Amino acid sequence: MYYALKNYDAALVPYHEAVKLDPTIKGVYKPYVRLLMAKVMKNELENVLASAIKNEEADAELCSQLGAFFEIQMQFAKAIEYYGKAQQLDPTNAKVAAKLARCQLKMGKVPEAMPAINRSLP
Repeated sequence: MYYALKNYDAALVPYHEAVKLDPTIKGVYKPYVRLLMAKVMKNELENVLASAIKNEEADAELCSQLGAFFEIQMQFAKAIEYYGKAQQLDPTNAKVAAKLARCQLKMGKVPEAMPAINRSLP
């Protein structure tokens, strides 16, 4: 309820407690990751994402959003990591490939960017 109302401070506690009580709980990791992105809590964000991946709740969209989160903060290595995970989960997604290539190019990794550039072309 608090998450839907964008009261992130109030929403954070129940998500944290739910995951603490049962790390295998289903259905909480995606909103929890989004909440942490909204609160810009990088350290906890990565821990929760690792749990989401472990519990098979991470999808290409969520990984791409995390890539964008780190790209905005100019943390291109982290952005590449998450765009790469999104690309693994959805290898035909041209938009993710373009974002991955953009970050690789920003880091001067031209040869590594070429496969992503090719995947991003129609």
